[in-house]
Order: sequence, then C-alpha cells, then structure tokens
Amino acid sequence: MRSETVGHRIPIFIPPELFGDDTQRREEKRALHDSEELFHRIANTAPVMIWISGLDKLCTYFNQPWLRFTGRSLDSELGNGWAEGVHPEDLGRCLNTYTKAFDLREPFQMEYRLRRHDGEYRWILDSGLPSFNADSSFTGYIGSAIDVTERKLAEDALSKVSQSLLEAQEEERTRIGQELHDYIDDLVVLSMDLDRLWQNLPESATEGRQKIGEARQQIKDIACDIYALSHFLLPLRLEYLGLVAAAASFCK
Repeated sequence: MRSETVGHRIPIFIPPELFGDDTQRREEKRALHDSEELFHRIANTAPVMIWISGLDKLCTYFNQPWLRFTGRSLDSELGNGWAEGVHPEDLGRCLNTYTKAFDLREPFQMEYRLRRHDGEYRWILDSGLPSFNADSSFTGYIGSAIDVTERKLAEDALSKVSQSLLEAQEEERTRIGQELHDYIDDLVVLSMDLDRLWQNLPESATEGRQKIGEARQQIKDIACDIYALSHFLLPLRLEYLGLVAAAASFCK
C-alpha cells in the first residue's frame, strides 16, 4: 500500500499589537472625520461668512452663508476666485492687507465691498486669524466676515449731518462776529462824540466832565468785553484743523 502525505496549513502568528495599531488608526480617522463633520455643521449654520486658506494663501473652504451671499459655487470661490467679487476700487488694498498679515502671521481686519448675489456691492468687515496645529506649525488662516453696509450708511449719514451742523454753526458764528464788529464801530463813534463833548465843556463843569469820563470808561470796558467774546468766535476749521489746514481750506 502506498502511503500519501496529507498537506496542512502552517499557522501564521500576528502580534496582537498590530491589531491595536490598526484599530487606533481607524479610531483616529473616524474622530477626525467626525470633527470635520461637526465643524462643517457649525460653520454652515453660523450667522457669519467663514473662509479658510492654506499655506499658499489660496482659499480652500467657504461656508454656506458665504456662498448664499455671493450666489456663486464653491468651486468658483476657491483659490483666488473670491476676489472676482471684490469691488475693483477695494481689491488692491484688500489683497495687500491680506498678504502682509499672512506673511507676518498676524491677525488682520479690513473692510471692502463685495458683490452680492443680486449684483449690489455691500460693505464687508472681514477678520482673519492665523491657524496653527497642536505642534505650533502654521497651517494657514481662518476668517469670518459680516455685512456692515447698514452701519456704514449710518456713519455716512451721521458724518453728513455733522458736516451740516458744522457749516450752520460756522455761518452763525460769522453772523454774530459781524454784528459784534458793527457794535464795536458804534462804540468807537460814541466814544469820539463823548470826547468832543468832554473837550467842549468848560473847566467849571466838573460834574459833567466827570460823568462823561465815567461813560467813556464804560464804553472802553464794553469794547474789551466784546473783543474777548469775539475771540471765542474763531472759525471752527481754525480751531479743529489748525492754521495751515484752515488757510488751505479757505484758499480752496
């Protein structure tokens, strides 16, 4: 009888720690995925527009409020695509502020006009912060932006009202100053009349000469008071801007 050798599998030993490493990696990957999902849920429901940029200064993320505001797709905004919506007059200043802060790894804040989905340019207050890993390595920037158009309009309106009040106050000062000048002219004429009257009185009219002398002194005191009052009626431009700026404004 011929005997046959029956083959069998050789058991392979896998150290338990390898299973542990693989499990840990899966758990870390799941935790990272969960944290990203949580961030996206928070970012997309936040009442502000959020953006993220990488080490190359290019934007890698925009939340839903940003995309709803601009009316553009995420792919259109990524990289430097977002800059297409910035008002041409603000673009250079906007990019310069961003680049300078990025190179210095410093927080920044800037205002610029961004085109909304309906074509209207709205004033945006954009704040950016440098982002770092747990090992302090720089990863880019994360920023938030809000629409501050209504505040800007209110500030402009208040500025116009303040300017109008300033001009009205300036006109009133001018009018009062002119009237005071006329009063001083009248006092000068009155003082000259009293001088002639005093000179024409005989030496014996002691009481009359005394009364006229007292009246002349009162006129001088009143004139001094008016001069002092007129000193406080200097043009507001001169008071707030200084002589050089006020003179330049007057010449213009």
